[in-house]
Amino acid sequence: MRDPRDLTSTYEAEGWWSQQSLADVIAEHAANRPDALAFISDNDNMSWTQYDSYSSVIASTIISLGISSGDTVAVMLADGPLVHAALVGTEKSGTVAVGPTQVH
Repeated sequence: MRDPRDLTSTYEAEGWWSQQSLADVIAEHAANRPDALAFISDNDNMSWTQYDSYSSVIASTIISLGISSGDTVAVMLADGPLVHAALVGTEKSGTVAVGPTQVH
């Protein structure tokens, strides 16, 4: 099996990896195609502008609560557009998202 570190240049050359963060990519899409859908689900849709905005509100809330960069934040939401906004919100706030684990 190939060492994953050997694949870095290949992934970068093919455009799979870049120096942009996920938050940067979302902001770029929000600027270039604000009303296009970022998420389509059975219960809710979310445009790129909404995705960027919701994640910024979540980041601001995390920061306003005094949670510091590098701290962990539990994200307990069902899969759907809002959990993705929450995950990007943690990125924007500099915190680390963690999900709950089941103990048997």
